[in-house]
Amino acid sequence: MIKKIKRRFIIYNMLVISISILILAFAVLIGSDQPISLRRWLVTAVIAIIVVYISSQIISAAAIAPIKEAWQRQLNFTADASHELRTPLAVIQTNLELVVGNPQDTVAEQSQWLENSLFETRRMSNIVNDLLLLSRADSETNLINAETTNLSLTMEAALRSLVPLAAPKDIVMQSNIQKDIYLHGDAKLLTQLVVILTDNAIKYMNSPGSVNISLVSQGKEIILKVSDTGEGIAAEDLKHIFDRFYRVDKSRSRDDGGTGLGLPIAQWIVSSHKGSIKVNSTIGAGTEFIVTFPKA
Repeated sequence: MIKKIKRRFIIYNMLVISISILILAFAVLIGSDQPISLRRWLVTAVIAIIVVYISSQIISAAAIAPIKEAWQRQLNFTADASHELRTPLAVIQTNLELVVGNPQDTVAEQSQWLENSLFETRRMSNIVNDLLLLSRADSETNLINAETTNLSLTMEAALRSLVPLAAPKDIVMQSNIQKDIYLHGDAKLLTQLVVILTDNAIKYMNSPGSVNISLVSQGKEIILKVSDTGEGIAAEDLKHIFDRFYRVDKSRSRDDGGTGLGLPIAQWIVSSHKGSIKVNSTIGAGTEFIVTFPKA
């Protein structure tokens, strides 16, 4: 597909440049009083063809690069999504085959296989929802329902819903949220951003520990920080954490339902609100995400 597009670009560019050169040559010929030999015409034509071909290759390569990149990204996305969905589908199939293979058993006796299937179904549903969101984001569909939002209240509500996740792991959640900080943005997506960053901190925390969340207004910026006292992220992993489907701890994140799509979604939410996100991490000392939004 890409090769066909590139060939069309080259042919189109060669035609355009050739016509331009012919027009220029014709204009020069008309304005010249000196006769032009056949040899000179041939040499000029050969040089013109070479120049046209090289120019077409350069122009086509430059024009096709964004398309090639988008195409490759789409291929990678499809391959990763297929790989990610294959596991829950296989688990569901295996467990349901066990149920079907024992028709004499009661629902209670089959509960383990049914619960496994239900867990994987929910995980697959989360993956599909995340994939749809990122796919729409890639297509530049307007997903932002922007309005003046009290970010302070939005964060407080989101954090309250996460306390039950931290308590069983003996993790203390500490917050320092400045009152009445307003941002022109999508309250639903901003809530999702806070949940993703805080849930990740809880998920990858060894017990006991603490997660600290702060929201402050400084000058022309609004700064959100989510830090933890966890195990930290290695430098080689740090540069990939916003890649889709990338997992720092692959085995554990699969067990707890992680999809490797949370941080890419968080990054998209931040960029959609014209903000920036960066991460600092030290092995054995913890990780800190810093999100900066410009004030309206």
